[in-house]
Amino acid sequence: MEHERCVEDGRHRRTVQRTLETTAAAHNVADIALNPLGLPQAAAPLLALIAAPTIGLLPPRLRDDLGLSWSPGRDRILRLAAGASRTIVPLLPRRLRHVCSAREAARRMASSQRFGWLAQAAAGSAGSVPRMPSR
Repeated sequence: MEHERCVEDGRHRRTVQRTLETTAAAHNVADIALNPLGLPQAAAPLLALIAAPTIGLLPPRLRDDLGLSWSPGRDRILRLAAGASRTIVPLLPRRLRHVCSAREAARRMASSQRFGWLAQAAAGSAGSVPRMPSR
């Protein structure tokens, strides 16, 4: 909710304009993000497909500063793909909706929440006896 208010009142745009810079490190990050698998140039069509969301979601000024091309046609395609994703992804089985690393992180979080009371008690006073919370 705070993010939406920030975007609506222009704080997001002003922050982007003030703080984001295109440094050599930013160019390196962009190179990695646009070709995460280090594919050869022969894979350019595939890379264009993979890179479209990354490029399209960048603020226009940053996209221009990094020398990344974008067009109204690409923008329409990105918006159509986003709409299709919002419709299709919720219908997919959980296993297909989340990558393996996200599923593993969710399992770790669930585990830490189950046993978090024990860690909190251990960090508390030495004489206290940890009690399992009631459900």
